[in-house]
Amino acid sequence: MKNIEERLKKEIESSTPDVLDGILSSCKERNGYKPMDKKRKILPVVALAASFAIIFGAVFGVIMHTNSNAVDSVVSIDVNPSVELQLNKKEKVVSLKAVNDDGAEILKDSDVIGMTAEAAVEVLLSEMADKGYIDSDKNSVLISVKNKDKKQADALSDKLLDSAYKCMGEKHGKGAVITQSLSENEDSAKALADEYGISHGKAKLIKKIMEKDSLLTPDKLAGLPMNDLNLLIQQNKIELDEVKCKGHASDATYITADAAKLSAFAEAGVTEENVTELKVKMDCEHKVMVYEVEFTVDGVEYEYEIHATTGEILDSEIEKDDDEGDGKKPSVDTSSFIGEDEALNIAKTELAKADTAEIVDFKVKLDEDDGVYVYDVTLKTDSKKYEYEIDTKTGEILSNSAKSINKGENANGGHGKHDGALVQDSYIGNDKALEIAVADSKLSENDLIHKKARLDDDDGIVVYEITLKTANEKYEYEINATTGEIIESEHKTVKNKNGK
Repeated sequence: MKNIEERLKKEIESSTPDVLDGILSSCKERNGYKPMDKKRKILPVVALAASFAIIFGAVFGVIMHTNSNAVDSVVSIDVNPSVELQLNKKEKVVSLKAVNDDGAEILKDSDVIGMTAEAAVEVLLSEMADKGYIDSDKNSVLISVKNKDKKQADALSDKLLDSAYKCMGEKHGKGAVITQSLSENEDSAKALADEYGISHGKAKLIKKIMEKDSLLTPDKLAGLPMNDLNLLIQQNKIELDEVKCKGHASDATYITADAAKLSAFAEAGVTEENVTELKVKMDCEHKVMVYEVEFTVDGVEYEYEIHATTGEILDSEIEKDDDEGDGKKPSVDTSSFIGEDEALNIAKTELAKADTAEIVDFKVKLDEDDGVYVYDVTLKTDSKKYEYEIDTKTGEILSNSAKSINKGENANGGHGKHDGALVQDSYIGNDKALEIAVADSKLSENDLIHKKARLDDDDGIVVYEITLKTANEKYEYEINATTGEIIESEHKTVKNKNGK
């Protein structure tokens, strides 16, 4: 401060006109008047005032600059690229960052600093469209706004919903925009975002989806682009609290739910008139979009998993009620069971000892095997499928197996020849595979209480895995999906529920 004052004093002394003598000489001399020492009296005051003015101006300028660049709101945009914009109180962009690699690709060629939030969002959406991330087949975007003041967040969210929907419509004629407001204190969503490398906004939406459907998990949802997430919400009629949406997610690359349903009916050899308890649900299995179709005909339960892009039947299960023909399943007292969540944790802990790969999908199902109720737990990584049978009461792992699942799969997750092409017509089909297995077992259809067929890969050979059950017998087959040859079979006697 002292150095600044001395420099200012010198500058003022050299630049200020010396007119004091002329002023004093024009005044009449008065009694007792003595001329002042002009440099001693005036210059220090002028210098001090000037220095304070400059210091105040500098401090004020710093404060104004800081305030204009202070982050007041954060807007995240998720398509597949994910980016975040930091806004000041005037809702202008002061900084931005990419959440993933695709987001970095978008920001590389986009200069939106200083733009309003609405203008910046429109520029970034246009950039995503130009680079092929948004088109008529992928038309969904999520916009999330975080601000300490929820009213401000909601107001900005509404503005961005309208402007983004208009921008998407101008680009592709149809668009789907989802908006939501975020609060600061959402530790669980933040933890989920950090764990899966996604934006806070996408993590929050996933948590809301999971609250409505517990079978949809982060492992299934985190890696999906926004259009697939939006399809799951809309196809399954999931109503999310405090989430707004305009437009419909494109389903142009997928078969319809009706087509999946009819495919399952055709495979089962039934007509819709005879079907009861029909359920059709879109899901994601091993990063592949599928339809799960369940229904009952004359006391027989059918379950099918159908590839949502190709229509291929990936899995099927048929089970008869085994309760002396009364049409009801025997009741099971599960009060002493450890529960599905605990069984899942036991399987995950066991898997971690052998494989550190990320789990991309899982299933837990209560089943009865050899007279003992067990949890069948399936865990999938990108390259392997692990299956565990876990005792429902003790948590003991009764059996486990591991199998490669990526050999012979094409990019869509379907099975085909080794060049990766999906050639469904070359496969004999679930019904034929079941027919071959039943014929080999010498069983009649009336003997069977459960049968299941699943298309799978075994050391590079596409096979049908067949399970047949009677009241006290179990048959398992591996049948070549192209030739119908029985590759492997196993037969064992099982105990009934009374232990006999």
